[in-house]
Amino acid sequence: LNGWKFIVDDWAEDKPRSRLGLKWHVEDAQGITIPLPNLGVSFLKLNPDLSQISEVTDHMEPVSVPPPELQLPLVATVSMALELRRKALAQLRL
Repeated sequence: LNGWKFIVDDWAEDKPRSRLGLKWHVEDAQGITIPLPNLGVSFLKLNPDLSQISEVTDHMEPVSVPPPELQLPLVATVSMALELRRKALAQLRL
């Protein structure tokens, strides 16, 4: 990632549990935000004295996002599938 910089946009910490959350984006050497995907969040676990990172989990935005006109129908379809699953599981418990 020659010349790229990770810019921290927001952060939150949980000092008692030695945890840190970061929201970030990526810029090129001129400070221009690179094309998608360039947004992400990272969750860091630190050692007890906060001197080293012991674990990191990164999540980047998806490479492909459905166009807005497909997002609502997609969510509706997934919701219906989950409701059918819930009903089927409820029937099995009877």
